[in-house]
Amino acid sequence: MRPIGSGPLYALPQPILTHAEPLQTHVSLEPLPAFAATLGCAALLSGVQMYARSMWRNETSEEPESPLSSKKPGRKISSLNTTLRLFTRADPSHADKPPKLENIRYRIMRTLKKTLRRIFERKNIKRRGLLDVELKTGAGEELFKAFKSFAKENRPELERFSQLANGPKVDQSRRPQRTGFSTYNNSYMEHVFQSPQIRRIYLLFVSLVYSCDVAESLCKRFAINCCCGGLHRAECQERWEAFKKLLESYLGAKLSTGGS
Repeated sequence: MRPIGSGPLYALPQPILTHAEPLQTHVSLEPLPAFAATLGCAALLSGVQMYARSMWRNETSEEPESPLSSKKPGRKISSLNTTLRLFTRADPSHADKPPKLENIRYRIMRTLKKTLRRIFERKNIKRRGLLDVELKTGAGEELFKAFKSFAKENRPELERFSQLANGPKVDQSRRPQRTGFSTYNNSYMEHVFQSPQIRRIYLLFVSLVYSCDVAESLCKRFAINCCCGGLHRAECQERWEAFKKLLESYLGAKLSTGGS
């Protein structure tokens, strides 16, 4: 009988492997570690099987998926909620919670309406909030020109949309309520986005906001965090691209008419 540990073991007695997982033909057993000489015969053979299986799994394992595409078991989560869960609120008291969709709607729709009102009133657009971007040079300049041009060409519809009195109750403060909507909920969003002009000006506004797509700037302007702080990584940029797609999908509003 061959002494245990005297060299590589390449053949195993067949009865021992009857219940083992079949080994792939391209996997070869490497020489056993030196400590195997101290084991009993049965333990040694069992160790060989585990060692071979481990090698096969390592060779056939795939790269881990991006958190944007990973799927977890359990209740089905909408793509909208999946995207929101990639972020956390900037408010320290709720830093462990994802942002609320309604708060994002409120922020972007209020800023859009205010920007339109200032254009129609021929006032300068202040560089702050979501529009803390360069509007006089580069990509921002061209997008802002397109935004203003479309707004002026469709002034009756967009001016009516921009008025606070025509928005949900949360916009109106002490003004007489003209609509039956209380907040920027699904019903209100679906109502306003029935207008092709509003859909178009909204998409132009999203592009304008993203004319500066640096993660640090987007975190500040949307008041949400894409990571735990410090240096942003490539993953942060992927998250903000997913967030842009959420915005371009009209923030979850279901439209009864197609096109934009």
